[in-house]
Amino acid sequence: MHEQLHSDDNLSVFLTIEDDDILRLELVSQDADACDLSIDDEVVVFMNDAPVDVQVEDATHAVAELGPADELEDQSFSVVLRVHEFFEGWDFGPQ
Repeated sequence: MHEQLHSDDNLSVFLTIEDDDILRLELVSQDADACDLSIDDEVVVFMNDAPVDVQVEDATHAVAELGPADELEDQSFSVVLRVHEFFEGWDFGPQ
C-alpha cells in the first residue's frame, strides 16, 4: 500500500505498508533547499500523542515507523506531523 496523504510544491506525505507489514509515514521533499528533512527538530511525528522516531535517509526523504499493520488495522489512532511550517494531523480507524 502506498496512499498519498498530502502533496504540495515542497512536501509529499504517504502512508505505506511494505513486505515487512510495517505501517510507515513516508516524507518526500521536492526541494531540499525549501524543505530539508534532515534537520531533526524541524521534522516531528506523533502517534496518539507519543513521539515517533523519524529515520532520515537524506535531505529529501525520511520515514517514521508507526507499527505493525496487522495490529493497527483494528485500532483507531491519530498521527500528527510537523515539517518546518507545515502542520497536519490524520485520524485512522477500522474500516
